Amino acid sequence: AIALKSLLEDKKTVKVFFDARTPAKILFEKCDITLSVDSVLEKSPIHELQMMELALRESDPNRQWLVGLDKCIAKDSRLDLQNLMLDGPDYGVNLDHRILHLPSLWKNYQEQLGTRVCGGFTKSFWIAEVREATKKRLEVSRGRHHAGHDVNSARSGWCKEYIEEQTEIWNEDVMMDSHHNGEWLGGEEHWRQFEAL
Repeated sequence: AIALKSLLEDKKTVKVFFDARTPAKILFEKCDITLSVDSVLEKSPIHELQMMELALRESDPNRQWLVGLDKCIAKDSRLDLQNLMLDGPDYGVNLDHRILHLPSLWKNYQEQLGTRVCGGFTKSFWIAEVREATKKRLEVSRGRHHAGHDVNSARSGWCKEYIEEQTEIWNEDVMMDSHHNGEWLGGEEHWRQFEAL
C-alpha cells in the first residue's frame, strides 16, 4: 500500500485517467492517497483524457459538456482491438477492455495538444486550461468547492464566457510580457512551461 501511495502521489510520474474525479475521491476517502496538481505553472502529474479531448474539440466553442469514454474511443482511438489477444485466460479478473484504449487516446491527444492551434488559441493556452481544470476537479474530489465543478457532473466547468475571460487574461499576459521584454512573467522561460501538459 505504501508503494502504491508513493507512486500515485509522486509529482514526477505521469498518471493517466479518463476522468480522475471518482478514482481521486475513492483513493482519498478510503486509502488516504491524494491525487493533486499543485500548480498550473508546472507539468501536471495527472493527465485527464476527458479534459484533453475537450480542449481539442473545435466543433464546440463553448466546451461546456464532457463526453464519455465510448465516444472518445469511437472518434479518436487508433487502437485496433481485433488484433489484440483478448481471449486468453483471465484468471478470474473482471477487466473493462476499454482501458486498453487509454494509451492510444493519451498519445493522440498529447500529440495534438503539443502541435495544434485549437479554435484560434495557442496550444499553451489550452495546456494551462487543462492543468487548471484538472487541479480544480481533483480538489473537488477531496471536498473543496469550485463553482461549476462537481465529482459526478457532465458539465466541464467551462463555458463561452469563461473561455473568453481566460483568453483575455492570457492575451494580456502575453502582450505585457512581450512589451516588458520578459520582465512581466519571465519571457521564454515562463512560456516554455506550457509546451507540454
